[in-house]
Amino acid sequence: MLNANTFANLIKTNLSGVTTASEANQILGDTISSYLLANTVFSFAWAATLPPTPDPVVVASGKFISLVITISPSGATNAVDANEALKNQIVSGMSSATYNIVGAGFSTVPASMSSSVTLDNLDLSPSGETDGSLAMINKCQKIIDWIKQLAPKAPVTGTHSPYSGSGTVVSIS
Repeated sequence: MLNANTFANLIKTNLSGVTTASEANQILGDTISSYLLANTVFSFAWAATLPPTPDPVVVASGKFISLVITISPSGATNAVDANEALKNQIVSGMSSATYNIVGAGFSTVPASMSSSVTLDNLDLSPSGETDGSLAMINKCQKIIDWIKQLAPKAPVTGTHSPYSGSGTVVSIS
């Protein structure tokens, strides 16, 4: 389950004691990726048949199968530009991410998040928050809200033995 406080605390913990910008970038990208991989849940509408019989299972759960977010130096000299660079790097990683059904009995082919029509809608503009912890929670909440509104159009296809069909994402949480 996605939670901004937990997400922000994980980032802060993982960045604690880091002494170089390149190490911080690597850890930040890895932390965002691993947190989202572990905590994002996809809900699918499943439609399948073994002609002429429909599969009695009509819903399924899934997760990210792959997600790599790489954070590189932005060269930004202000918060607005730095946040825009961070946004672009997160969107880039998300566009190559894949998701799939992970329920028992399912064997489906992963689909790509690049089919999300709202992929560029991430807003990481500065919150105006002066407290660093609250600013991090705000940024994490923006990432979570963005992920939840993504609507990938590509279905996953395959079997829920012995039925063949496809699953369409109906929500992300």
